[in-house]
Amino acid sequence: DNIGVYVSIVSTKIPFKGTSKEYVGEDVTEMFQSVKRALQGCCQQLRVNLAKSLAAKEEAERRKNLVKYIPNISKALFTVLQKMEAKLLLATTTTNNSNSSTSSSSKSNSSNNGTNDTQSVLAQLRLKTLTEATLSEHLHKAVDKYEADSLVQSTLERSHTD
Repeated sequence: DNIGVYVSIVSTKIPFKGTSKEYVGEDVTEMFQSVKRALQGCCQQLRVNLAKSLAAKEEAERRKNLVKYIPNISKALFTVLQKMEAKLLLATTTTNNSNSSTSSSSKSNSSNNGTNDTQSVLAQLRLKTLTEATLSEHLHKAVDKYEADSLVQSTLERSHTD
């Protein structure tokens, strides 16, 4: 985008080059330097404001993209969890049907190698308290929390620069 800048200088002490008072003489370097510094200061403020608005746009776009894919992610995650549950159920059934105590103990040890979080999630899946909708809700909450944390961070950065 192009920006036009017009500078108006009003004073009785300005040495105009001609009687039309359209332009200032070139020998007044102090005045030119003052105008140049003022314009550079304005450009600096403009750059800061443009950078802030660009960052806000990027953050909004990032959130939009995250929210856009939440249904697909929750569906895929739910499918993976169902398959994990089915494998665990199959392994448990196989272990219970086996008469060998050594294979039974080795199977139970291998199923206990999973983390508590994984077992908790699979238990919620078994009890039908974990659904695609609840996964989607948790993902929305995570995106909202991320957005709030980003807002706090940008506010802190702004307060340090001001």
